[in-house]
Amino acid sequence: MAVTQEQIDKFHRFASEHVSRRGGASSLEELIDLWQVENPSPEQAREDVLAVKAALRDMENGERGRPWDEFAREFRAHHDLAE
Repeated sequence: MAVTQEQIDKFHRFASEHVSRRGGASSLEELIDLWQVENPSPEQAREDVLAVKAALRDMENGERGRPWDEFAREFRAHHDLAE
C-alpha cells in the first residue's frame, strides 16, 4: 500500500507532539514503533482482535496459562537477565 500525504502529515504531528511533550524518543525506530502501536493498520487491528477472542475462548475452556513467576524465570534465563 502506498503512503499517502495524509499519513505523512499525521505521523509528522505525532512525532512533533511526542518530541515536544516527552522529550523525544531514543531513536527514530523507537518513534516509528510507538506510532505503529498507537496507530495499527486495519490488518493488524483485525489480527489483534482475533488473538484476544482466541485467548478469551481458551479461558472459557479452562486454560489459565502459566504462572507469572514461572514465565518470568524462564524469560530472564533465556535472555540472560538478572533477577
